[in-house]
Amino acid sequence: MKVLVLLIVALSFIIETRAQESTAKADTVYAFNNVEKCAVNKKCKKSDQQGTMSCMMETLLNHVIQYLKYPEDAQANGIGGQVYLNFIIEKDGTISNIKVVKSVSLSIDSEAIRVLNLFPGFDYPAMKDGNPVRMRITMPITFKIQ
Repeated sequence: MKVLVLLIVALSFIIETRAQESTAKADTVYAFNNVEKCAVNKKCKKSDQQGTMSCMMETLLNHVIQYLKYPEDAQANGIGGQVYLNFIIEKDGTISNIKVVKSVSLSIDSEAIRVLNLFPGFDYPAMKDGNPVRMRITMPITFKIQ
């Protein structure tokens, strides 16, 4: 029996609406609605907040689609669902502090983290007041067997 694996990565990322303040200003992590531009790659031709958000989501979506593998044990046991990953896009465009905020199973959670860890980073970081800043994102990844 051929298992068709359908990967759905929500195009509407869940963006935290509040910034997490740190004791040191340089370490402040901003929410999407508190930055002027989101992290993007060179091929993004948009310059406004909404446009850069769209480019950022598309870049992450394409990466996940390219590298995600449905865990064999989850397939065999009919396990699926939506795992939510929370992470920071750093000032250099890399991703750090990946955490599962809504779990599906150990193997599915691990695969989602593995794929995000493979992400090479963005060419340009998020910007606020003309300066690169850290930005927090929560991203759902759906694993579904059809």
